[in-house]
Amino acid sequence: MAQPMRKLLFAAAGGLLASLMIGTISAAAEEYDIQDSILHLNSFIVTDSGNRVLTGSCEADQITESGWYVSDDDSLYYYYSDGSCAQDETTLSDGYTYLFASDGALRTGWQTVDGKRYYYSAEVGQPVFGWMDYQNAMYYIDKTAGKLTGVQTIDGIPYTFDEYGCAVTGWVSYADGSLYFYNTDASTATGWAVTENGTYYLTADKGAVTGRYTIDGKEYYFGDDKKLKTGWIDTDSGKMWADADGVLAKGMVSIDGKNHCFDAQGYALTGVCAIDGITYYTDANGAVQTGIQQINDKYYYFNEQTGALQTGWITVNGVQYYFDPDEAYLRTGWLETENGTMYLTTSGAATGIQTIDGGIYGFNANGILLTDWQTVNGKLYCFNPTNGKALTGWTTKDNSKIYLNADGTAASGVTVIGDKTYYFDPSTFAMRTGWITIGDSSSYFDPTTGVLTETGHAPVQLNVVDYKQFDSKWSNKVINYSTIGKVGCVTTALAMKYSYQTNTNTTPDKMVSKLTYSSDNLIWSSCTKLGYTVDNASGTISQSVMQKIYDKLLSNKPVVIGAKKSDGSQHYVLVTGYTGSKGTTFSAENFIINDPGSSKRTKLSEYLALFPNLYKLIY
Repeated sequence: MAQPMRKLLFAAAGGLLASLMIGTISAAAEEYDIQDSILHLNSFIVTDSGNRVLTGSCEADQITESGWYVSDDDSLYYYYSDGSCAQDETTLSDGYTYLFASDGALRTGWQTVDGKRYYYSAEVGQPVFGWMDYQNAMYYIDKTAGKLTGVQTIDGIPYTFDEYGCAVTGWVSYADGSLYFYNTDASTATGWAVTENGTYYLTADKGAVTGRYTIDGKEYYFGDDKKLKTGWIDTDSGKMWADADGVLAKGMVSIDGKNHCFDAQGYALTGVCAIDGITYYTDANGAVQTGIQQINDKYYYFNEQTGALQTGWITVNGVQYYFDPDEAYLRTGWLETENGTMYLTTSGAATGIQTIDGGIYGFNANGILLTDWQTVNGKLYCFNPTNGKALTGWTTKDNSKIYLNADGTAASGVTVIGDKTYYFDPSTFAMRTGWITIGDSSSYFDPTTGVLTETGHAPVQLNVVDYKQFDSKWSNKVINYSTIGKVGCVTTALAMKYSYQTNTNTTPDKMVSKLTYSSDNLIWSSCTKLGYTVDNASGTISQSVMQKIYDKLLSNKPVVIGAKKSDGSQHYVLVTGYTGSKGTTFSAENFIINDPGSSKRTKLSEYLALFPNLYKLIY
């Protein structure tokens, strides 16, 4: 029975002997004695449960069965069946090489064999291979090489051992760029490692990972320095972005308040891209662009809020644009809609007056093409009823002649057409004929052709009643200390002016009650109360004074003139018309007057011949 149990011992020695034997041998449980210098030994076997069982005792020269024996001093021996014991380096039937002293005692602990260091179990003497914890340090003993030192690869994983064979712990980097962290038991650390210098992720076989790496279903990126990257990441394949936890962005992600697009691999999408079937446009960083964007030579619209591509009619800053429903690009040129014809540009639907392909067209505020007669920005146009192109040249409207300029606008005011001059009413744009006052002068336009024939000052005549101060109906009407017949020229002149402008028959005697006098003199403020303007004048009559009188006549206002003789005597008349003149200068000869003191004087020049020095103008 002992022989099979020794085989069990040998089998255990091949792998678990150290663990089975450590702590199982107790000197107190064994009895040895030495009599007459004869070594007495106890043989033992190891049971299946790992317990050592003594099988008997014998003297060294009585050994008849090979196996392990222990002496009273706990030294181990290996005896062969012939009674001899193993010595020096001996390989036993278990395949392991043991080291015995010259007296056969097994040598344990660290031993040098063939120049290599091995460790033999102090309990059973068997060499220890693989990892070993010795005095709080980890060693690795190889069957062939013995105790390892320097950089070694074990089971595909690099390790570093110092010159004494102690495994180096903590962070260790290698020539190939790999980086590992070793625990105190020499095992490689795995999982997340957060340090002051950065965050790493460790695997048992590769150490700190680099590049893209998936952890618990989330993808991260580690740089060449093995550190976890956050924020924007530049790679040879493109840009990526990772959040504060290092998770790579995928799809649509908001960064600093702006949406960005990333593909399934986490690379920033640039240019036109699609996410979940929706088209977007991004810049070089993948930032989603909004509004109208030019892509190559076409324009597209991306929603201001979502950034999604949109088509159809879109209003941007109050301007209408149309993006093709099929191709999505901004349509330009002519477009027929259910509301009418439109012309589209890169600036939106055309409105107002536009020049297109050399033609002039008009569009309303909604961009619809105008036709027929239209007023745009105060100017009159006539647009072709078929194609909307503005007409030019002569045409008629409401039986009046109208001239359309090269820009399509109806001529207004004095207009030169060819080598002829015409006049068109600024309000109706119709051609006018006859005498027309323009500025400070008048012009005459042929009644048939409308062509200007002469310039000067057009005749004007106001139909003013002609009162005389000496008329018996009121000549004796008292004015303070005198009568109308004696001092009433100004009163009579004002009566004629008042009657005309109020469309009444206010005779001089009735006019007295509307005025205020001091002694026999009129108080001028009573004229201003009637709404008249009183100007002081002096010297002989000038062109500017005659221009003012003419302008007032054109304004339908007769003008009272007061003048003096050299002796200071005064007289007043009422200017009621002008007979007309050519050229730019006025002549007193052409002004028509109603003279309250004379039935013969009808011209301003006749009056001024007697009273040359101007005094007052009332209008």
